[in-house]
Amino acid sequence: MRPTQSRREAQDEARSGDGGRESGREEFSTPPALRATGHLIARIFSQLDCVDLLSCALVCKQWYNDSAELREGWKNEYLEAWNLYGLCIKRETHPPSSTCSIRDAQNLLRNGFFYRRLKMMFIALLKPEPFNKTNGMMPTLGVCSPLPLPKLPTHQNAPFIATVHLRRLHAHALRARVHQPSFWNALARSYASHGAPHLALAVCLHMPSRDAFTFPLAFKLCSLLSAFAEATCLHAHLVKLGLVHTSIHSLNALITFYSNFGHLDLARQLFDRIPNRTVSSWSAMIAAYDRNAQPLEALFTFLGMLEAGVCPDEAALVSTLAACTHGGFLEFGKAIHAYSITCGLGLDSVGFATAVVDLYTKCGELDLARDVFERTAQRNVLTWSAMIGGLAMHGLGVHSIKLFDEMVEAGIKPTSVTMTNVLSACSHAGLVDQGLRLFKLMRKEYGIEPRVEHCGCVVDLLGRAALLDEALEFIRTMPMAATAAIWRSLLGAACTHGNLEVGRLAEEHLTALEEDMVAGDYVMLANLYARLGLWEEVGRVRREMNDMGVRKVAGFSSVEVDGELHRFVMGDKLHPQSQHIQEMLDLLNLELMDQ
Repeated sequence: MRPTQSRREAQDEARSGDGGRESGREEFSTPPALRATGHLIARIFSQLDCVDLLSCALVCKQWYNDSAELREGWKNEYLEAWNLYGLCIKRETHPPSSTCSIRDAQNLLRNGFFYRRLKMMFIALLKPEPFNKTNGMMPTLGVCSPLPLPKLPTHQNAPFIATVHLRRLHAHALRARVHQPSFWNALARSYASHGAPHLALAVCLHMPSRDAFTFPLAFKLCSLLSAFAEATCLHAHLVKLGLVHTSIHSLNALITFYSNFGHLDLARQLFDRIPNRTVSSWSAMIAAYDRNAQPLEALFTFLGMLEAGVCPDEAALVSTLAACTHGGFLEFGKAIHAYSITCGLGLDSVGFATAVVDLYTKCGELDLARDVFERTAQRNVLTWSAMIGGLAMHGLGVHSIKLFDEMVEAGIKPTSVTMTNVLSACSHAGLVDQGLRLFKLMRKEYGIEPRVEHCGCVVDLLGRAALLDEALEFIRTMPMAATAAIWRSLLGAACTHGNLEVGRLAEEHLTALEEDMVAGDYVMLANLYARLGLWEEVGRVRREMNDMGVRKVAGFSSVEVDGELHRFVMGDKLHPQSQHIQEMLDLLNLELMDQ
């Protein structure tokens, strides 16, 4: 093995190995601008008497750092460097420890010439023991650099190849009997990042050996694919490897997984058994409680984290703010907002700013929400969506649509959630034409495929406008089957506008979709029949409710005063100030009557 050789010898050998294709290359004229680093590197390379692996690699790496114009002008030098790089790499056991991720070379791999050579080199060099122990690289897969690079996470070293090429890579690795977990972890992450989570999970389940980096990804994939049985098997293997108390990231992912399936008891048991809880562990537990509609427990967990002396990070604060939003704990949310400012987080974090906007909009503080929104320097689509949805929820549909137009003018592409919010705004504001226009533009302008929630917003939009026939026709032409929520929305519109025919049709579909209708469905039906004077039908619905044991849960309203949450139910006299409250309500009624 010769680390260097004469340039003429290397060129002759590279040409002979390429079957004489070198002569068929097209010549390009050199661009006039010679100030770029790529020009200097290519010119120096063209004057070298001896070439080695690092010099060739540097020129190859410069390919995707240059602009398209510079690449075109120096393409011959780049092609020559790549050919010589392939020759050098065949003579050495593996690239040096200083490597850069192929995933970063997206432009390089988009070029078919370079991709074919990269693939040929990888297949030729894939052996059972070719791993570079220095930096955990995949076997001889990298563009070398003469500069020492920091140790990179394995997932950044996954090949930037389409799924079909990953399958071929997978097959070659199986034939070569590669056992190193770092390779299989990288392959699984590549599958996941290219939209093939089922293949990624299959790799995690069937890889020859696993390490601590395997399980966090595997548990996330199990959550995504609802693979509960597979996750329990992986949990058992985690215990078998003795990582259940040492791999904190695996335990955090497992806590998230169990909470996604509603097993808060298992998630809490795992959390309590962690000897040295990190801020990520606390964040996972807070998010688990919030995800399972236990915002008060989430707040207690946050307070426990502070008592333990753990400083919360952005993820913990965002999860706690979400719990305050879902629980209606406005004052506590304001305290967390103030705490974040003292910690220096402020509104520089887009995720935190979005959570604050969502809190204030859903708790009725639209002025505060708008102030935070305006002071957020970097807004992403989630920040815009939160503000648009908040305005729509409070009946300010016109303002919501205006804000949506501002977002589009700012060059931010809406997401599926954004379209749901703006369609809901059109529904609340009664803007039928505007809503239908936006629904049609979803796919044409923004590339968003209509989902059931978007169709539900359109049905609600038409139903509120008393266009029940149009709503029924829209349901029949939907690209997917109507869900119970859509038929329930149509039933509510029929009840509001007294349309018996549409109401009975909605009842039939609800009965077919759900064996047991919810209490609200029976109440809407009874109200519809009562409005039309069909008292026999009202009695029938009431009897069905009694036979099924259905009871409507009483609605309530809540208000927070001086840090104390008060809940009110119609007819409830258990509140200690119920008499004074009733007197004040009577006084308000008199004032309204006088006006």
